[in-house]
Amino acid sequence: MAVQQHRFLRFVGFGIWITLLLPVLVGAHKKTEGLNWPKAYPWIVLWLIFGVALWLATASSRWKPRFRIAMLGLQTLAAICMTRLQPNYYVGFFLVVIAWQLALLLPQKMAAIWVVVQTGLLFIILSPICNTGWGWAASGIYLGFQCFALMTGFLTRKEMQAKAEQARINAELLATRELLADSSRSFERLRISQELHDVLGHRLTALSLHLEVALNATLAEEKEVHVRMAQEVTRGLLIDVREVVGALRHGEGVDVERALKVLSTSAPGLAVHVSMPDRLRIEEPERGQSLVRCVQELITNALKHAQASNLWIVIDTSDNILRVTAQDDGCGSDGCTGIGFGLAGMRDRFETLGGGVEINKTSTQGFSLSAWMPLTPGVMTP
Repeated sequence: MAVQQHRFLRFVGFGIWITLLLPVLVGAHKKTEGLNWPKAYPWIVLWLIFGVALWLATASSRWKPRFRIAMLGLQTLAAICMTRLQPNYYVGFFLVVIAWQLALLLPQKMAAIWVVVQTGLLFIILSPICNTGWGWAASGIYLGFQCFALMTGFLTRKEMQAKAEQARINAELLATRELLADSSRSFERLRISQELHDVLGHRLTALSLHLEVALNATLAEEKEVHVRMAQEVTRGLLIDVREVVGALRHGEGVDVERALKVLSTSAPGLAVHVSMPDRLRIEEPERGQSLVRCVQELITNALKHAQASNLWIVIDTSDNILRVTAQDDGCGSDGCTGIGFGLAGMRDRFETLGGGVEINKTSTQGFSLSAWMPLTPGVMTP
């Protein structure tokens, strides 16, 4: 729904952009209001610059916020220059298009200041030809249109953020459910093993008693009876051993693959590319949970802070060591003086399990991170 709203607003913006060219073409053709083709050419060049900047600023999946803000500044400059070349209030519609983009990109206070400044510049340029009350009225009307565009954009932005946060939370809940399911299965296997241990102990005790009685029996018939009973106990014991082995074979560690797939396919607005071994399983639930929480934090960081479009995660389990390497195409770690609570928690988890986390601050593009921990307690890691 949010993507459809963005496309609709973008379509409207380009519709306004194309429509505002028509009065200039008609005026240049009829030479009205002192407008002719030599004078119209610079205006058309500025109009094209505004269109290109509008295209780049609204392609949110391609460019970083700083570049988009620069394109907004270029749009404002182009609109003011067009007004200077051809003083007319219909250029104010360009400012409305800019106001919509400001609402989706900047904080409310900064966006409001931007709108007031560009409206003031428009009034200053047009004040010589609109020295009557109409000049103030027209400026007020366009300021109202821009405020309306700001409010609409802020509501759309808030809705998009709420939906993205809800989708992220749902993905985390699904991943947590998978972890809990694995933990429940591990607990159930432990409980069954303990119960079978009690059964095996009982059978072994019975077997020992029957053999002892048979060994001390004086009558052949009595000895034979207890030997046969010992054989029956042995058969039952073998059956119990097979059941224990079968139950353990069905539980070869924590299956984290499903949890990682849920996380990677449920990130709104982010393409997560995960490379991992087939049928990835981890013996200890705590280590499996740490891996899932690590991937979860990487996705959250790419969405909320890096504003990335793609996230690549490589998981390797060679040499009995789990290694996680992540790289996104977001704004990177330039200017970071520390790490947030999420990354700090990830580092604590891995260090507690004998591993570590390292942020690659030399990455030229995006955010890069490496994490590692042993799959078996006591194994040394780099």
